[in-house]
Amino acid sequence: MALQFPVLFFMLFPGRIFLTLLIYFLGGSVYYLYRDRISYNYKIVILFLGILVTLAILEMKNIFTIFHHASFLLLPYILLFFAFLPNRKLNNFGRYGEFSYGMYIYSFPIQQTIIHFYNGVSLIELLFLSFIFTVPLAVLSWHFIESKALKLKNIDSKSKFRKIKGKKQK
Repeated sequence: MALQFPVLFFMLFPGRIFLTLLIYFLGGSVYYLYRDRISYNYKIVILFLGILVTLAILEMKNIFTIFHHASFLLLPYILLFFAFLPNRKLNNFGRYGEFSYGMYIYSFPIQQTIIHFYNGVSLIELLFLSFIFTVPLAVLSWHFIESKALKLKNIDSKSKFRKIKGKKQK
């Protein structure tokens, strides 16, 4: 019997972690759905960051413990503010290639290889090492595999096949 998605998801993200991720996701979804009615303003972002820093300090001192509750409302706003920010420097971000897919497909095997050969690697070391090894592979993958494969996406494979098949029959 195959595991259904919710069961698998709860196994991967048990209890509080699942609920936390779900609340952040839903908060961001609501902000996105009402993006035309919400004003993304840097002054509000600064205010929200100030509130979060203050609440984090108070929570570390065990004075006031609502940081996580406030972050459900404030962090999605801050994240979407930066996501919708028109930045001319980022407009040319992909001019050298689209490396995200390579990062996606190569990161996990590289992380597992690092964990296998470097027993006891910390999370920070793992992130750093996997980034260093994954970026060059993603760049090579883009230039030698993915960009070439994308050029083939508009080829009419049926007509090419008919031509090849027709030549063989003569």
